[in-house]
Amino acid sequence: SGSRSRIADSKLAGLFPGNLTYEYERGKAHNYLGNVHAAAGDWDKAVQSYGQALEIGQRLMRRSPAVTNYQRMVLRAYQGQEFVYGKTAEPQKALGTCQPKLDILEGLLFTNFRESDVKRLVDAYCLLLESHRKVEATEAALRLGERATAYLGDLAREQPTVTAVTASLARVQAAMGTWAPAGKCRIY
Repeated sequence: SGSRSRIADSKLAGLFPGNLTYEYERGKAHNYLGNVHAAAGDWDKAVQSYGQALEIGQRLMRRSPAVTNYQRMVLRAYQGQEFVYGKTAEPQKALGTCQPKLDILEGLLFTNFRESDVKRLVDAYCLLLESHRKVEATEAALRLGERATAYLGDLAREQPTVTAVTASLARVQAAMGTWAPAGKCRIY
């Protein structure tokens, strides 16, 4: 069944070569399929579907880097993979999705601000901070904490009326304050 769907997908891809709208819709469909497989507990198929969405989305981002819908599709694929890896007790793979998510979210928040993205960004920051803490990677965590507070500080100055930004900055600062050496994390 998996090989049949890959064959059908490659045949469909060949019908509209170079059509970005079609490719975008195909990538979204793979994300939705990943969600369906994840809901059914079919983790392997979910990872495969999210991987296909990721592949399509990254290709679209290379061709048109300013299109935020392509970035969001890639972001959703990473989030789907992170969810599945969390459910299948593969924390290293889940962590592997965090850095690319951070890069996409940081870019999106300054070019196409959405309050919901602030929460996703802070969740990714906090997941990485907690992971670094668990393995006692203090220097890496401090660099991430400084990156997070600097970025969120800049975003708070850009979006001074959005309380989610200042609340998120406080959340990251609290995460850092629980274990970072005194004076090592810049607070804005």
